[in-house]
Amino acid sequence: MVNSNRKDNRKNEIIDAALKVFSEKDYQDATISEITKLVGISEATMYEYFGSKEDLLFAIPGKITRRPLNSSNKFFHLSGAPRARSRQSYRTI
Repeated sequence: MVNSNRKDNRKNEIIDAALKVFSEKDYQDATISEITKLVGISEATMYEYFGSKEDLLFAIPGKITRRPLNSSNKFFHLSGAPRARSRQSYRTI
């Protein structure tokens, strides 16, 4: 479990770095080397997580769209009538 969390954290660091580099330059001008330097890893390590720069590019929307879903998960445990769930949800915010 700890190893899985570490891998997830590293993967997220790589995606965040790629997002930064891609936003400063366009995708075509960005290099894997710039991304890995920002994270502090080798290019070989990056390729353990993503097979190509394109794979890394396509991972960005997945990470961004998971943020709202992960934060909304706290509402799924609510039970009771709809009105009661509504009140409970406002208290959790």
